[in-house]
Amino acid sequence: LEKKKQKQIKNNKKIKKIKNKITTKVKERGYSFIIDKDTETLSVYLNRIKPGNGSVGCEHHLNASTNAKATGIEVVVKNNADANSIALAKDLAKGISSLTGIPLRNGNGVITENDTHRGKLGLLHKEGIWVLIEYGFITNPNDMDKLYANLDKVCSFVADTLIIYEDKIK
Repeated sequence: LEKKKQKQIKNNKKIKKIKNKITTKVKERGYSFIIDKDTETLSVYLNRIKPGNGSVGCEHHLNASTNAKATGIEVVVKNNADANSIALAKDLAKGISSLTGIPLRNGNGVITENDTHRGKLGLLHKEGIWVLIEYGFITNPNDMDKLYANLDKVCSFVADTLIIYEDKIK
């Protein structure tokens, strides 16, 4: 149990690094995000988010598998996602793959929440355009090496892409 807890802490630090870099880049461009706090539950975080139809939301994750060779980038959208959410997901998946060399999963890298092991994801059901990025497999050293070798480029790309869609729907 202790080993599993230590691994989870390490994983959380890696994704937090990605979120912090993207948040910094977004702020540098004059925008802001609501970021989840390590001390709050998911329901508290979701209640702090009050976007309207003109808002873009993005959650950042690293996939995991018992198969150390599992690889790829996925961007998750809700089951009945609108055209803007699907377009954002495709743009993010393709761009991150291009920058890192990590392959796209499932053809174009876009899946619905039904295609995940999680089922319905509450965050994707807030108003506006919402996506969940799986940047690769934390259990695959090659994915992580490629991601972290290109992290600044990836974070700049994600920040710029989210801003493009935010501006597009205002």
